[in-house]
Amino acid sequence: MKATLFHYKHAVLTVLDLLLKGLLDCEEVGFLDPDDVLYNRIFDLLEDAKAAEDLLELKEVVEEAKQVESFLEAWVERNGMSSLALEWPSLPEEG
Repeated sequence: MKATLFHYKHAVLTVLDLLLKGLLDCEEVGFLDPDDVLYNRIFDLLEDAKAAEDLLELKEVVEEAKQVESFLEAWVERNGMSSLALEWPSLPEEG
């Protein structure tokens, strides 16, 4: 069965939810998110993923989310914590 945009959106939204949970977990142990900048960025990415009308838009969301993930991963690593270990879906080329 061929995956649809809906299935890819669901997969991306699931990982974005995990990224948001990871941010909140980091905040509980000392990570500072002044003015909720990262929280708001992830929330906006969730909204963008929901509104994506094609795979290209969804890929743009994933690329931006990976930047947020990298930032959090660096903080996690510096503080000797376990990695977020997020697995992003592999989105096909739109055809």
